[in-house]
Amino acid sequence: YADKYIGVKGITSGNSGRVSIVLPSAVGYAGKDFVVVDESGQLSSTSRFIKIQAISPNQINGQSAITNSTPYTAKTAISDGTNWFAR
Repeated sequence: YADKYIGVKGITSGNSGRVSIVLPSAVGYAGKDFVVVDESGQLSSTSRFIKIQAISPNQINGQSAITNSTPYTAKTAISDGTNWFAR
C-alpha cells in the first residue's frame, strides 16, 4: 500500500474513451493517497473521461465513483482508514 501516481493517456479514438481505475480498500490504511492524472492533453467530451471507483462498500466523497474529464488535471483520493476522499 504505497502512495501512487497514476498517469492516464486515455484510449485511442474509435473506442469508448472511458478509462476506469479501481482503488483498493481504504479500510485500515489511513493516510494513503492515489493521484490520478489525465495526461492525454485532449479536450474532454461526454464520451471520454477517467472514472475512479472505490471497492464496495468503500466510497469516494460519499459516492461509489468520481470522474475526471479535464486534460492535465489531477484527482487525489486520500484514505481516512474507512473511505476515500477526493479533491
